[in-house]
Amino acid sequence: MSTDLIKRLRDELGKVVVDHYPSGWEDRSAVVRYTGLIAEADAHLASAAQSREATLERENAELRESENENDTLRHSLSDKLTRIAVTLKGEPPALTLWSWHDLPELVAALARENAKMMPLLIDVTYALEKARIWNGTGYTYNSLPAFVYEPIYDRVVAALHPKEPTNG
Repeated sequence: MSTDLIKRLRDELGKVVVDHYPSGWEDRSAVVRYTGLIAEADAHLASAAQSREATLERENAELRESENENDTLRHSLSDKLTRIAVTLKGEPPALTLWSWHDLPELVAALARENAKMMPLLIDVTYALEKARIWNGTGYTYNSLPAFVYEPIYDRVVAALHPKEPTNG
């Protein structure tokens, strides 16, 4: 409600309260003015309420749309995390799903293992590339001598099948 309207209401209300007519209510101009101001205030409040209602409906629609977007995102991330868990842990038992709580640790362990294997993969690739020759129509590989492939083979086997520590 505008401050001007509130001020006018207070002024007129004050007149109605202060202006007691000794002869009764023969002169009702103050009451009529006050009633007119009340009607004006009611109209203003109704307009403000309609405006506020429209604003709230628009905000509610925006919130529902945002909620739908969040649900879509949550379902998408849930599906991705479930697929990652199945990839890392294998298929879960019937009627169950894998938990996601340990996925960061599993991924970190795989990253460490990958970092250990990367130099070995580079060496294997380099050894194979050295044996590759162009024969005019495509590449072919010369046989690798034992002194080239045996050390790499031993490193690959050791990396893929680490020895278990023994207790004794």
